[in-house]
Amino acid sequence: MLKGHTSLKNIASQLNISTLTAFDWRHKILASLNTPDYQLSGLVELIQSEFPFNRKGIGVSNARELNKDLPKPPVSMIMAADYNADNSFAAGILRIGNWTVPEIVDYVNLHVHPDSVIISPASNSMVAVKQTGKFGLTVFSKKQNPHKLNVKKSSKFDSDFKKLIFSKTRGVSSKYLHLYANWAAFLIANHNKENTQNIISRSLTNHFAWAEFTNRENKYKLFLQNHSEVPYIKTCNRKWETAEIRPIMKELLY
Repeated sequence: MLKGHTSLKNIASQLNISTLTAFDWRHKILASLNTPDYQLSGLVELIQSEFPFNRKGIGVSNARELNKDLPKPPVSMIMAADYNADNSFAAGILRIGNWTVPEIVDYVNLHVHPDSVIISPASNSMVAVKQTGKFGLTVFSKKQNPHKLNVKKSSKFDSDFKKLIFSKTRGVSSKYLHLYANWAAFLIANHNKENTQNIISRSLTNHFAWAEFTNRENKYKLFLQNHSEVPYIKTCNRKWETAEIRPIMKELLY
């Protein structure tokens, strides 16, 4: 995982485990790579990114029936970065559906320090956010950019994330999309660090990672009910009995 994506079948074959177990272990590790709890600050880039809504995991026949009847809104995500450190990234799913100004404002208030200078490419929703006057936001376009502003760092984050999702995997359920965003941020921030293995080893001691993984279905249900234009459909009936992280999991890291 330090070098990027490896298929679950390859992981299962290398470690002599089932594909389901490989899936579980991967997502336990991803759950440990949480977005940092500190706020971005200084010069902060924000870009809006959209992904197709994905119910991967419900089965082919069910998916075909659902695709006939249910709406297909985009997954609206914010990709953000500052310049204080290599690992200064944040990503979050705001809504499954069209952008709303209050949700963008709430995300910025939570993840960006109030004294920051925020820049973002212009869009109808970002212009509306600027008009709220809630924080210092500068929007720019290719035609109106006298200060030659750019969002190179957050754009690379977004580009690497999309390559991970669309080129290296066979799609990712929207339920886990934010975890893969954290993975993409981790790979960018730690690609040239010699202590990367130690970083992940420490992350596996994160006691909240197991709770994040095993409660993902319930959290996803609440998210869809409050921030979505699509109905929740249960896809996981598994019950978890242990939070033990077996030592062999570390083989996935190296």
